[in-house]
Amino acid sequence: MTLLDCHTHNPERWRDAIVSCRPGEFARLSADYPDAVFSVGVHPWDTASCDAAAIERSLQLLQTIATDPRVVAIGEAGLDGLRGASDDVQETVLRRQIELSETVGKPLVIHCVRRYDRMLHLQREMRPQQPWIWHGFRGKPELVRQIFSASPRNYISLGERFNPLAAAAIPSDRLLSETDESPLPITQIITSIASARQQPATLLVSHLAANLHVIIKPGGNPAEG
Repeated sequence: MTLLDCHTHNPERWRDAIVSCRPGEFARLSADYPDAVFSVGVHPWDTASCDAAAIERSLQLLQTIATDPRVVAIGEAGLDGLRGASDDVQETVLRRQIELSETVGKPLVIHCVRRYDRMLHLQREMRPQQPWIWHGFRGKPELVRQIFSASPRNYISLGERFNPLAAAAIPSDRLLSETDESPLPITQIITSIASARQQPATLLVSHLAANLHVIIKPGGNPAEG
């Protein structure tokens, strides 16, 4: 299969997508869709409804799941300034998942809302070697430049809604696409991104497929050192 959709919450799209789920959902979804590939993570929103013990159980389950070859990425994980527990709790959970991403050698899918400065600070501090996929990006071109200045291993994924000027500013070898929770097919979203970038959709498809092929390695490639 050719992966074009780097992040969806709809498992029915599994033939050309990476299915995103929580640790507690993985056993059921992987049984229902045995040929699918997944990203699995503790979402910052979930920290609001869980106590410390429940969060720890989710992280421990994630650690077990992360070595499954069908899990090709960790996350989504990150910081959210509008939803979730306190910043300190969210950051603790995020740090654990950054460390896990490095240990198992799989990219990290980033959820970030109104916390870009802190996320970029953490990336510079922790210096991860695995790629980070900044999913559902809607920021401006200046933020694109800041993300790529922070690490050459960053990728930006665009979905149904995005800033056209930012879309045009993303290097072709660092761009990804996603449906997330959109009902639109990934091909329609790609056509919209291609229009904003003023390039043929067929060319963009080849770039997107190649980019995912580079960073998604079932089984992982643990970071050295």
